[in-house]
Order: sequence, then structure tokens, then C-alpha cells
Amino acid sequence: MFAYGGNTACVEVRCGDEVIILDGGSGLMPLGRSLVSLEQEDFNLFLTHSHADHLCGLMFFAPLFKNSATLRIWAGHIDGETVKSHIDKMVSPPLFPVTTEVFPGRFEYRGFKAGDALQLENEEIKVSTCKLNHPGEATGFRIDYHGRSFCYITDTEHVAGEVDQTIAHLIKDSDLVIYDSCFTEEEFAERIGWGHSTWNAGVELCKSAGVKRMIAFHHEITRTDRQLEAMDLLLDAAMPGSSFAREGMTIEL
Repeated sequence: MFAYGGNTACVEVRCGDEVIILDGGSGLMPLGRSLVSLEQEDFNLFLTHSHADHLCGLMFFAPLFKNSATLRIWAGHIDGETVKSHIDKMVSPPLFPVTTEVFPGRFEYRGFKAGDALQLENEEIKVSTCKLNHPGEATGFRIDYHGRSFCYITDTEHVAGEVDQTIAHLIKDSDLVIYDSCFTEEEFAERIGWGHSTWNAGVELCKSAGVKRMIAFHHEITRTDRQLEAMDLLLDAAMPGSSFAREGMTIEL
């Protein structure tokens, strides 16, 4: 068992009793199991994009096996009908033995344009978005609730020596930013165009925007716990209170 985890992208955000889910990677499986006991049966899932590592947990989301559960999927890189076609293709033979029709619960799809402000049923929750730099496009999210702000900025590639002003505007003065930190600086130089960033670039971005704390996310899959622990120390020294994401990490703002 790896301390830093091996699941692909999935983050749970709780605003009071409301559960918001960011990305549907393999981490959606254990999250779903933890949610089946809740009275809530209506979930909003915000996708950064529709690459397989961010969707592969959908067919195992336990609440969908309840008759009255609804998973509302939001996407800013493509319209709702295209998201539906992507998911229908992935959850069907020959990639999967059954289709989404086997679920007692239901999927709903909401398309929007990256940069839009989104309105949820709970009007106390404000969701803002921006476009990220990733092959096929991707979306970053900011959630504001009761005077606290959280941002989810993953699967984006920075330009060396520059601060992405679009992202900086979205995350300005936020309490916490989860940031794509897939590569080291040395790896990044050899992987330009792959759509990922470094923790170093994340620190520069967050400092320029007055962010209080950063969590490094989307670790390169071959990274060991020992390597991540060493990088964690460097990150904390560069931006005190910041750290690399761990499986099951809980942060209260």
C-alpha cells in the first residue's frame, strides 16, 4: 500500500452537507463506497477533461446502483452531448461488458464553456472556471463557500518562466489550490506538449496570486513514496504549509 496512493484523479469537496466531486478517476470507486450511506442521492461531478484516467471510476460509482441516485456530470471542454457519447463509448463493449443502461441510477450531462460561472441548486456555493493548457482542452475550477475558497488546477502545462494570468485570476487569494505537479523540472524540459506541470511552477503561480497553501497533485505514476517524501520537504520549504497529496488526505478550511 503506497502512502501517497495509486488511484487516478478524484477529489471530494464538502460544502456543509453538499458533496461535490472533481474528476471521476479510479479514486471515485472508494469515494462512492463511502457515500452510499449518506442520505444525499444527487451528486455533481465536475470534469477537468475526458481522458480515460479521469473517467475510469464512473462505472464503479456505488451510489449509481441505488434506484434514486443521480450523477450530474459537468464539462467545460466539450458540450454535454459529447461528454455523454464519450462515456457511452467507454462504458460499452468491447471496452466494458455492459452499458450505462444497467445502472438503476441515472446520468445527467451539463455542458458549459470554460470561463463560465456555474449555478448549482445550492446558491450558497459559487463555482468559477477557467481554461487550462492541456491536449484536447481542460477546465480548472474554483469553489467558494461561506468565506472559504478552494481551487482545482490539474492537467495543465505552464510556459517556462511565465505565470498563466488566466489561472492566476481564478485562484487569486484562495485558501487552497490543488495543482498539477506531474513532472520534475528536468522531466518537464523533455515533455513539453504533454499537458502537465511541476510543483515549482505551481509555487510561483500560487505566490503570484496570493494563495495561502498548495497541494501538489497528479503524481507521475512511477514515483515512489521515498521520492515523493523528499519532494514534499522541498515543497514545504518553498511554500510553508504546502504538501504533496496523499491517498485519503482530508483538509478542513
